[in-house]
Amino acid sequence: MLFPRIKLPVFFVAFVMLFCVRAHLGAAGFPGTAHLQATDAAGELSWNPPARTPVPNALTVSCWFKISVPSGVNITENMTILVNRRTGDENSPFAYLIQFNASTGNVEFSAHGTGTYTRSLVDRPYLDRWYHVAVVRSGTSYTGYLDGRQVFADTQDVGNVTSSEGVSIGGWNTAKRLYGEVQEVSIYQAAISQELLSYFMFNDQLPASFPELRGYYKLAYSAT
Repeated sequence: MLFPRIKLPVFFVAFVMLFCVRAHLGAAGFPGTAHLQATDAAGELSWNPPARTPVPNALTVSCWFKISVPSGVNITENMTILVNRRTGDENSPFAYLIQFNASTGNVEFSAHGTGTYTRSLVDRPYLDRWYHVAVVRSGTSYTGYLDGRQVFADTQDVGNVTSSEGVSIGGWNTAKRLYGEVQEVSIYQAAISQELLSYFMFNDQLPASFPELRGYYKLAYSAT
């Protein structure tokens, strides 16, 4: 169940594919009918890219998002914010999935290989309120942050989650479309500290000066 609704401003532009994009301030608006994708042939946006020696054995993903559901719309399926796949489903391997769970009413993080790890990042999010979420993985340890504050930390081995399937934002495959907005999606082949995550929340990132930042999507426009 979502909290009280506020009118959604809907924007429309062409479908685009992005990687390490620099753009103007703003956010990508998702009206529940579209999503964005990025390819990743080398697996640099996933866990332990195959071509890397030694393997990083660390990964951090973060983004800003808000949920905006138009009046009269009933959310009956999960809404994807970010996932490192373009095809498949929740039975396919993925290193990270951040989504609104329609059953629990929470925004959750999941990773899936031979096992599944799931934790809540935002319990019962308010509509039209911006949230910053981040998850840091180091080995088999996961730490989640909400607006710079730690919300979970534990350990679980989920098996092989490496994928070169790319990234989807605001939806997955042909379903699970998001009503809302997303911006500043960042993917690092490193375990970023809480202090650095807090700094990056309000500052543009410079891929050239931070080589472990492998995906950076400012998303200063909207999608259809």
